[in-house]
Amino acid sequence: MENSLQNQRKIMLSRATLIKITTAAFFVLVVYIIVMFIIDLPKTAKVKILVSPVDSKITLNQEVYSAGEKKIKPGDYKIKIERDGFKTQETELKISKGDQKYIYYCLTPEDNNKKWFKEHQKDDEVCNQIEQALNEIEKNETMTDPIFSITPYHNDDKRYYIDSILNQDNSITIKIKPLSCKADFKKILKQNALNFLKANKIDLDKYKIEYVEDC
Repeated sequence: MENSLQNQRKIMLSRATLIKITTAAFFVLVVYIIVMFIIDLPKTAKVKILVSPVDSKITLNQEVYSAGEKKIKPGDYKIKIERDGFKTQETELKISKGDQKYIYYCLTPEDNNKKWFKEHQKDDEVCNQIEQALNEIEKNETMTDPIFSITPYHNDDKRYYIDSILNQDNSITIKIKPLSCKADFKKILKQNALNFLKANKIDLDKYKIEYVEDC
């Protein structure tokens, strides 16, 4: 009888201990989540990091980062990417609240290390990924240019046509077509088209201007 009571007490103690341990673990987990939330709260910007060679050392304001998407605080950052046998890449980046920036670099080998990428397939593949990603990023950013929000523009009354195209090098060409065959009138229509662009806050110095004429 006494043995049975002792066993029951042990079971009750074990259950009580288990409940205490579970409660303590849950409390620690909640505290950890809250602390991590508070730490991440000011990190309102994102940065995507990809470099080659993949084992390069990456520092932002002297803090080491690895490849991938990271949350960081807005501010000014000094970026340094280095690896033995390669030229160190240093740059500065200003990141504002809500920004998403990209740190994509393929380091340049030193003279005595020129064959590195030919001999290291993974690093070479990452370099190709970086190049493709940068081209796509540049293209997407270019397509947000304000010129694309107001062109193509065609007005029969004003007698000119404006279009814009994205070139292979990601530059933009604005095409202006005056709808007249009279030389003097063409000049007026061209200027009217330019005035229209300026009125819409288009900085003409940023673009290639091409005039298209049928006659």
